[in-house]
Amino acid sequence: MPIDWIRELLALSVILLAGASVFYAVVRSPERYARLERVAYCYPLGMAALGIPMFLLSWAGYHLNVATIAGISLGGLMVARLARGVPLANFWLARGEPDTRQRFTEFEWVLLAIIIVCLASRLVTSMLAPLNDNDGIAEWGFKAKILYYDTLKTTDYYYRAEFGFSNQTYPLLWPFMYAWMCTVLGKWDDLGMLILNPVNVIVFGILLYYTGRRYVVRPVALGITAIMVSLPALLHYAECGQADVPLMLMAGATFFCLFDWMQTRRLDAVLLASILMAGVLFLKVQGAVVFCAYGAVAALSAWSGNRRKNFQQLVIFVVVALGLMLPWYIFARRITNWNSGSDHVSIATIRWADLGPALLYVAEDGLRFYNSIHLPKWNILFPTLVLAMAISKSAWQKPWCFILPACILQSAAIILIYIAAPEPLSLGSGREFGWERDMLVILAPLWLLLAKCADEQWRIWNNTENESRKEDREKRSKTAISRI
Repeated sequence: MPIDWIRELLALSVILLAGASVFYAVVRSPERYARLERVAYCYPLGMAALGIPMFLLSWAGYHLNVATIAGISLGGLMVARLARGVPLANFWLARGEPDTRQRFTEFEWVLLAIIIVCLASRLVTSMLAPLNDNDGIAEWGFKAKILYYDTLKTTDYYYRAEFGFSNQTYPLLWPFMYAWMCTVLGKWDDLGMLILNPVNVIVFGILLYYTGRRYVVRPVALGITAIMVSLPALLHYAECGQADVPLMLMAGATFFCLFDWMQTRRLDAVLLASILMAGVLFLKVQGAVVFCAYGAVAALSAWSGNRRKNFQQLVIFVVVALGLMLPWYIFARRITNWNSGSDHVSIATIRWADLGPALLYVAEDGLRFYNSIHLPKWNILFPTLVLAMAISKSAWQKPWCFILPACILQSAAIILIYIAAPEPLSLGSGREFGWERDMLVILAPLWLLLAKCADEQWRIWNNTENESRKEDREKRSKTAISRI
């Protein structure tokens, strides 16, 4: 209904407003970001900024309330305006980089059409069916419904063993976002709240394009974005209601800011990354893996240049991210893990004999076109990625050489977790689909690396093409002169 669409836009606007407060308060040089890129960053920043206040209010016994949450967002922007003293219009309307006013070629229009069609299809399909995915219902929708009708102070959810199937120890950012959408809608609506799912993909696509555009030519940035939004696995999981696609967005936005910091050592870049990392940690327990992997490569990069200053800024990154998460960590200490499938997983339970088969599965998974239930997966993405890194120098130069280790560290940690759990990582097991979702998060920084490798080959081809055209012109000129 039209009124529901208006309310959904209102709910999204409040999230954007909260993120705008953070972006405006932190960033000192808005011209470094394209205008649309600034707005895109507001969405994940807004989720991170609202998640903890929503959690604290619920813990105190207050239900989610439209006026309260909107007031927090608007109040944050007013405080930031008074503190910064920079006119809002000047900040948000300042011309940004890169300059994209040059007219599109026919090839670029085709790429843009692919992007729009893929994103539009996710928007339509996400609004056709209510929440129906098993994990989406058990782990995210179920908690969201509790937070919509009840509060963390009054619910007995965390004290009942029969709810162990829903992983009570999981963080609550995504359930709070679902509950927030339903609060604005004025009813529990497990169809209307799914508008968040395609928004995640749209925002990640915008951030990937503009981040890539800083380092690569426009056709390559558009091409990589088109490949990302058309990836079959992403098209499926974007509409299933789980938290992996929003985690992909949060992790990707965090890495993009960290990557900027690796080159510029700007404090505002690392501050943005720290706030986004808090959102990563509050989204899923796997966020801890992302935190450790990204933190490790950031520390590795900090050895270049002014080490003292670099590590001081990294300390800020860690302290802010963990500090924002402190209320949840205090609350989580009270939670009993009733999930029998994960209560005894530790380093001691790792089945080292299964490491080889697990690694073999991962290698094979990258080459499969379909999973065990015949859904398409990766197409030829991973062979293309391996080939691109093998023939390009960019992948091994700083700071691009830090991207692959971040993804390898994530993959290694997740594989070890899988072989420490009772269920094997193999075709047809539940872990197969878990690995697919985890891979979407691992891929977030790799899209940037693929763009850089493709840009290197594009420039080589373009130079060769230009030289060939120059030689043809010279030959035609000599022929014309000889005739004269």
